[in-house]
Amino acid sequence: MKKKILVIDDEYDIRLQLVKFLELNGFASLTAESGAQGIEMARKELPDVIVCDILMPEISGYEVCNTLRNHPDTAMIPFIFLTAIDSREDTRKGMNLGADDYITKPFDFKDLLQSIHIRLEKRAQLEQHYRDKLKALQDIFGYAMPPQLRSSLSTIIAFSEKITNFNLLTATAEPLDFQRVGKVINRTAWDLLKLIDNYQYYAFLEWLRLIPKK
Repeated sequence: MKKKILVIDDEYDIRLQLVKFLELNGFASLTAESGAQGIEMARKELPDVIVCDILMPEISGYEVCNTLRNHPDTAMIPFIFLTAIDSREDTRKGMNLGADDYITKPFDFKDLLQSIHIRLEKRAQLEQHYRDKLKALQDIFGYAMPPQLRSSLSTIIAFSEKITNFNLLTATAEPLDFQRVGKVINRTAWDLLKLIDNYQYYAFLEWLRLIPKK
């Protein structure tokens, strides 16, 4: 499946050039002619990379970047500024907002293509990293599942079946027998609850250990 690149720019000619270039290089392209439209399209289409101008009417590229970085669905999408603004302060502002790259116009299409490929590769590596962490976590939980859990559940099932299958017509059990069964079920259930609480705490500690350190 082709990677989707969203181009947000209020200049028609720029959008047209970028669309042709991206499609010639094997990408599927999406375009938006304003910041508001770009935000809406990014949330709807969830592109693989966003290329965005800064100087646009009403909503600037800075605002687009900040809005998308603060939305859980779009926060991790690689974001590249493509703009005529080339001052150090503006570059720093864009990067501080969470942009992944800052390319100034006029630009070399090869530079843009290289930047896109780098962002896609980094995102793929990050996704694989989290998949590996999740797999490791699942393996740990699977191996660490306490055998007492199955034993406690078996006890509850066995004693509850005794009550369920009790027949008044043929019963010889005394009320005291039911009291004993009830106590066993109650005690086992409380033991099971304690076991689950301990296991959840252990799982939380393992999760803390596996998450990437900043």
